[in-house]
Amino acid sequence: MLERFEEKLISLLGIDPANSRQEFPRVLIAVSGGIDSMSLAHLFYKINYSHFAVATVNFKLRVNESDLDEELVRSWALENSVRFFSTSFDTTDYALFKGISTQMAARELRYNWFFEIMNNDGYDALAIAHNLNDTVETLFLNILRGTGVDGLAAIRELVETPFKGKKIVRPLLGFTRKEIEEYAAKEGVEYRHDSSNFENHYSRNKVRNLVFPHFEQINSSFLQTIEKSICHFTAAGDILRDLYLQKRDLIVSPGSSKERVELLIEPLLSDKYADYWLFMLLEEYGFNSAQVKQISASLSGEPGKIFFSPTHRALKDRDKIIVTPLAPQGNPLVSDQFNIDEIVEIFTYERTPQFIPVPSDKIFFMDAGKVRFPLSVRRWKSGDKFHPLGMSCSKKVSDFLTDIKRDRFTKEERCVLISADGKIICLLGERIDDRFKITASTSRVLEVHLLK
Repeated sequence: MLERFEEKLISLLGIDPANSRQEFPRVLIAVSGGIDSMSLAHLFYKINYSHFAVATVNFKLRVNESDLDEELVRSWALENSVRFFSTSFDTTDYALFKGISTQMAARELRYNWFFEIMNNDGYDALAIAHNLNDTVETLFLNILRGTGVDGLAAIRELVETPFKGKKIVRPLLGFTRKEIEEYAAKEGVEYRHDSSNFENHYSRNKVRNLVFPHFEQINSSFLQTIEKSICHFTAAGDILRDLYLQKRDLIVSPGSSKERVELLIEPLLSDKYADYWLFMLLEEYGFNSAQVKQISASLSGEPGKIFFSPTHRALKDRDKIIVTPLAPQGNPLVSDQFNIDEIVEIFTYERTPQFIPVPSDKIFFMDAGKVRFPLSVRRWKSGDKFHPLGMSCSKKVSDFLTDIKRDRFTKEERCVLISADGKIICLLGERIDDRFKITASTSRVLEVHLLK
């Protein structure tokens, strides 16, 4: 096992065995005190890996047991002169605060902490002790919960993190739990049992303790058989992912941003697999398959319908689907009246012969002499009127936005700049009021920059 492990680790870390001068990546090992992670740490030690440390998290979920797990890892690190990191979290309180399961809370807490250590202390890779049994269990759980092709890949042995140059490696993923147990017994690896692994009210434990024994009766090497299938699923998923990225470039409008994603309906509907691509595009914004079906059914209907996920909303507009995040509490655009300095930046100055206004949807120029100060900003409301630049008469703001075909989300976001006498001098993001335009007699300029 030692030789197989070393070969796999070298491959995952991108080490060239022929290059004696190559500096080995610094590895942080996540160790819980259980048989898998203690064996992983022992393997690193046995192959004399030059740069590694261990990190353990006490989740305070099992009275006394969690503390004993932490103490075992600490003692092993001290005995073998291995750098040791530890922390503890009130996982139950965190789960309640975030509105997620305890298992999800534990995962979020530990990975955030691991990445913090990697960034602060210069570790290149995080080693996790998942084994073959874990990945096969994950495959079946994903299928039972409903999954796309990515879920069929189960657990990947190499994952690039959001942090440049940092990766997650799982060098035990090709080893069964039985192989690890045999190695631990042979090498005298000390470890602790997690009593929760024997409680069958957890879905994973039901699969592990109740279902897999039946599979083993049918096929004694079912884990290796399914491992081969997972390799095929992973390859197929990678191919499909590459194709999806090509389709996404055609469907997502070039003008999209993180705060506003526009999906073009025409190229979407022209594709044979439109429903699938739409699901792939919207899944990352929290929309489930049932919601995506509703959105897909709306594409041939009238514009204006809005759909909500836990984190985003999607508007079916005339020729596109517009996706924006739900406004968080504290966002200045949640209210109708807000601090002007958060929305616009204002300049006034003398007009010079060299002055040439170059207006845009973010910068507006007006005659400062015609404006009564101080100015204020608010959301436009029903009944608001202004005299759009270049038009012969006043118009309701709502009618103006409809005439220029602004979508519902854009209409909601538009604000008006108000003078001290209550007049709308500019519909921000669109046009100034004609009564305040710069003329030949203008001596002072009011320049307004829209910040949001």
